[in-house]
Amino acid sequence: IPPDVQVETGYIQLPGDPEGVGFALSTWDAGALEEADEEARRVVRILRENRFTWDPAASTLRIALSAEERRYLEGLGPLTVAPDPDWLPFEYFDEHGNFSGITADLLDLIAARLDIRFSYVVPRDWEEALAMSRAGEVLILPFLNQTPEREQWLVFTDALLIEPNVFITREKHPYITAPAQLSERSIVLPTGTSMEERVRRDFPNLRVLTVPTATEIFHAVSRSQARLPRRSLTVSAC
Repeated sequence: IPPDVQVETGYIQLPGDPEGVGFALSTWDAGALEEADEEARRVVRILRENRFTWDPAASTLRIALSAEERRYLEGLGPLTVAPDPDWLPFEYFDEHGNFSGITADLLDLIAARLDIRFSYVVPRDWEEALAMSRAGEVLILPFLNQTPEREQWLVFTDALLIEPNVFITREKHPYITAPAQLSERSIVLPTGTSMEERVRRDFPNLRVLTVPTATEIFHAVSRSQARLPRRSLTVSAC
């Protein structure tokens, strides 16, 4: 994408088979890997610079709600939403306090097509967002991963995004093919995430350290408190 071009709509194709991709990349030489890495970083820079001109409100598609559906929404009161304040590029609040990211764009599109308004609540962190939802203080937790624990108090839509999760290691670490076979390894995760719930359930062989924010994940690694962060592929690329 040339630097002077404004992006109207962008799509990122994520691999459905990350292990197969890892095997394929193992055959690339250093020059090809460096070129691919720079291209990926360039795309991420474009996303971070928010060079988009698309306005969801300008969409001509509208979905007409029935009288019963409109009455149901009105009976709910304010459509309150508590995003994760520290989940780039999906959800975050910019320097002006505006809700931003992929999730924000999708909710703007929904609001425009249904002619409704969302009211955004700013939680201190993701743990507080979950607590607000449990207490009934907000109606919606957007882009939420579905887990058995969360199903106890939430109703989920069909999946809107499916992507792989990846372990992040130092370059010299052996390629991880079977996480269940790792021994004497500690993994660091944000508190209250679906990742924490699943790792504790599926990989009892890993020691779990939780931290309040995504930023603290890498601080914990730098302080040698943990060795393996695990994040979604999109989040890891940012």
